[in-house]
Amino acid sequence: KKKRLLYLGALIFVLFLISAIYSKDLQKLMTMLSTVYMSSLVSFGLVSYEEEIKKLFHPVILNKTVNDNLKRFQERSKRKRKGEPEPSAKEVKKTFKD
Repeated sequence: KKKRLLYLGALIFVLFLISAIYSKDLQKLMTMLSTVYMSSLVSFGLVSYEEEIKKLFHPVILNKTVNDNLKRFQERSKRKRKGEPEPSAKEVKKTFKD
């Protein structure tokens, strides 16, 4: 029974290949479907890859931001203790852009 099913499947596959060889419309349809399938695989792969990168590096980015803010706060408190003036608005904007 399994051999009959295998032979029937092979026969249907061979008939499909023969019809695909002789039919240009079927070849175009197969090309279009395969292109759509591959592009959907690529696009979903990129989306999941981007999400994985965000998930992996989000704590690192947050940690860097927290450390930068902590350094800025420590520098400000040192200046206040020493009695130095606050930096100008241009210097503050420059540090935020860096």
